[in-house]
Amino acid sequence: AAAAAAAAAAGGGDAAEGNGAIGGADPAAEPATDDDAGTPAPQGGGPKRPELIRAPRSLRIKLIDFGGATYEHEYHGNVISTRQYRAPEVTLGLDWSYPSDVWSVGCIVAELFSGELLFSTHEDPEHLALIDATCGAFPKHMLEESVDKGGELAGVVHRVFGRGLGPALAVNLSEESASAVRRQRRIRDGVGKSGRDAGLDELLSALLTIDPGSRVTAAEALSLSFCMDRPPESVASDGEADDDGGVLDMTAVQELHVRHASTERVGVAERGRSEG
Repeated sequence: AAAAAAAAAAGGGDAAEGNGAIGGADPAAEPATDDDAGTPAPQGGGPKRPELIRAPRSLRIKLIDFGGATYEHEYHGNVISTRQYRAPEVTLGLDWSYPSDVWSVGCIVAELFSGELLFSTHEDPEHLALIDATCGAFPKHMLEESVDKGGELAGVVHRVFGRGLGPALAVNLSEESASAVRRQRRIRDGVGKSGRDAGLDELLSALLTIDPGSRVTAAEALSLSFCMDRPPESVASDGEADDDGGVLDMTAVQELHVRHASTERVGVAERGRSEG
């Protein structure tokens, strides 16, 4: 899923919602063979199988399920994406499009780096407060537009941001949710020195910009230093670079995770020794 999301960042696609497809199978690829016999998959009798299964020659071709994919001209549902990867404009009941995919990719990149969900929550009030604590204050126009729609969402927004629609008020949350919000760190602090040195904080801040109108596009994200400063061998699994030279390399994110986790453990051990 993470690799597929990375491909989404690099390629865009026809679908406006996060569950889309990037690329397609190589039309010249060989049909898949039966795993046991090494022969073409049976076309008749026994369990039904696709008439022809093509194996892609390039591992850069990624596919995600089409569960909520929506074309631009079609109806856009009010709820899309798994909660933890859902963009703020969706949570607020506002219009959404391609930028919501970019937000989801940002959540996945952050998760690969930390080893934990960036927004580990199952309810709107806590989710909005966590976003506020991580990414900064919500643009007031987004909160006002959400309130203007009325209904249950207006109550949620007022509960989290108060009648003045200012910074999130953790005091209006349950003690458990308020505690989670207090523990949440800003992006720059969360990635640590190793992440900042690699430009990961710049990338995450761009992907996780609250206002979708100001959020980077997938193409713009690939021009940021984290995506540009990759050695040639890490550009893609098939050794091919994108035309613009940038790539969102999830392996590099995971390598940063290992270094960051090691540094954190050393820091804890040193604090323990000094306290002892």
